[in-house]
Amino acid sequence: MKVTTAKHGLRSLVMLLLLFGAFLFGASRVEAQDLSAATLNWMSESEALSKLDTEIQVYLTDQADQTPGTPAWTNDENHIVFYKLVMTRIGGGSTVYRSVEESLITLSTGVVSADYALSAATIQGLKDDAIVLLTL
Repeated sequence: MKVTTAKHGLRSLVMLLLLFGAFLFGASRVEAQDLSAATLNWMSESEALSKLDTEIQVYLTDQADQTPGTPAWTNDENHIVFYKLVMTRIGGGSTVYRSVEESLITLSTGVVSADYALSAATIQGLKDDAIVLLTL
């Protein structure tokens, strides 16, 4: 059975359209992820450092009343570690938004320590908390 040149051309055209559609879909998803930097009104670096320091003290005080290893204690620990990472990055010259994003990546990949890689749900919770805390 012979396949005509027109059928080969049509297959190529369909494949090209599918690839182009996938490219457009992927590009729009990347744009949507970057919008949080543009659409949210982040605090200045000095305001964020002050707010983070205050919040760390609150978590340290709360953690002192918890039993180590319990979910409440672990939640406090996650926030303390995350906020300290953000503060370090801000102190190094990064923007507040960039500091939050880079710190989340650090926590999700286990760079802090081999046994300190957080789940996606925990990472999302920390991100949500940081947005509430550090935006105006």
